[in-house]
Amino acid sequence: MIWKIVTTNRGGESLESLSQITYGTIPPGFKQTIPAAGKPPALSSGSYYYYYLETINAPHADGDFEIRDGKPVMAFGVATCYRVVNNEEIESPCR
Repeated sequence: MIWKIVTTNRGGESLESLSQITYGTIPPGFKQTIPAAGKPPALSSGSYYYYYLETINAPHADGDFEIRDGKPVMAFGVATCYRVVNNEEIESPCR
């Protein structure tokens, strides 16, 4: 995991109040937990990324994308799995 934000409001923010989330920009009502300080690493061409948006009382959103010509492009068929090691979630080969 290279970037994680969480709500600072127990009730969360409504999806309507978030028209978009931009990587590395913390929206109002959220705080960054990964990395603990500073900006997350830049996204690079040739790498695949996975996003997950957890919600309450609404379907979650997730997907895969890659960076091509400096822009995010949806990617299909990329399996991303995670496992917990020493109480930390890490990317792992899917089985």
